[in-house]
Amino acid sequence: MKHTLIRLFILLSALIAPPAWTGMQIEMADPLYFEEQHEVIFPWADAKLITFEFEAVEGIEGGKQRAKELHDTFLRKIQGLPGGAILTFLTPEGQRIENYRITAKQAAQQQKAQMSLWGRMFPDPSGDSLINVRLGLVEPPNGIQTAYESRIEVARGEQPIRGHIKDEISQTRIDFLTVKESNIAALADFLSGLAFYYKGAKDNNNRSKQLLRTAIQRLGDYIEKTSDQVDYSAASAAHVYIARAAYRLSEIEREKRRTHLLNAEKHGNIAIELNPYESDPYTVLAIIRTALSHSTKEINLLLKKAVSLDPGSLTASYNLALVNSGTGQLQDAIQRLEQVEYLQQQDQRSTYKDLDKLQHKLRTINKDRQSQ
Repeated sequence: MKHTLIRLFILLSALIAPPAWTGMQIEMADPLYFEEQHEVIFPWADAKLITFEFEAVEGIEGGKQRAKELHDTFLRKIQGLPGGAILTFLTPEGQRIENYRITAKQAAQQQKAQMSLWGRMFPDPSGDSLINVRLGLVEPPNGIQTAYESRIEVARGEQPIRGHIKDEISQTRIDFLTVKESNIAALADFLSGLAFYYKGAKDNNNRSKQLLRTAIQRLGDYIEKTSDQVDYSAASAAHVYIARAAYRLSEIEREKRRTHLLNAEKHGNIAIELNPYESDPYTVLAIIRTALSHSTKEINLLLKKAVSLDPGSLTASYNLALVNSGTGQLQDAIQRLEQVEYLQQQDQRSTYKDLDKLQHKLRTINKDRQSQ
């Protein structure tokens, strides 16, 4: 009967205009629920979060209630977000989510969601239960990018090298350590801020401007509410998304461009200070500083750090090759582009369609220089 009602809901939602935001809590009576095929709920949503009741160690109750609380709080906070949605999967009383054969990522992929969240509760000596939470970005949002141009001196004159330094989001997992049971609202601030960023990063227009501002506000609220906690990784992620949102605002509000860029730079710096072991903040800061006309040496150092932290990243290798070519490190740039070519073949995707042209140009310049 429950499956029939869900199917009816989906059919009706396809016949009428979808609401700006919506949510649904699904109680799964059958432990094999996820081994069946189910219709995609809210198929029009493109900032959709999948959550589950929180696992709990023996003697700890409240996993279902905390998940419901997060569901309701997140739903309130995405009011006005077109395409925003949340699905929360719960088990009947007496059942435990651990008995259901599914991962958060699989469920999110089945439901074509962009984000998935799973958590585990455990006791705290102070009497307040704590929750370890993992957020997965199944389909990461758009990053940021900036044009990059340099000129290489050759016998025939200067040769321009043009391209884009890109921020392809590689941090697809964000861990929230020891979220207080009483601080679910702060977690909802982060999640809703990220949902607003998802939508705001799709375009550069007036509608995006308001979405990005809301993203910055919600992520800032998360930072303020958790300032007394030691959770450097999640706080760093909040700052780096604020930096991305501020950078995007600099492209929309050109009259305030420098103000937005300086704000973006500030949050990019904080993100690195809080978590110097993640590559994304270095790339983001390199893009921001390129837009602020910082020296190529500074940009190069940031991109080198990004590559060292994520040597398998196609984008990080390309970014460094592009900048190295402009500093005269042609042989290094050529070798890095060969690595990019290999990674593209391994991934079976063509992220850089003009890769061959850039490789040919650098090889020709390098050959000419060696023959002089």
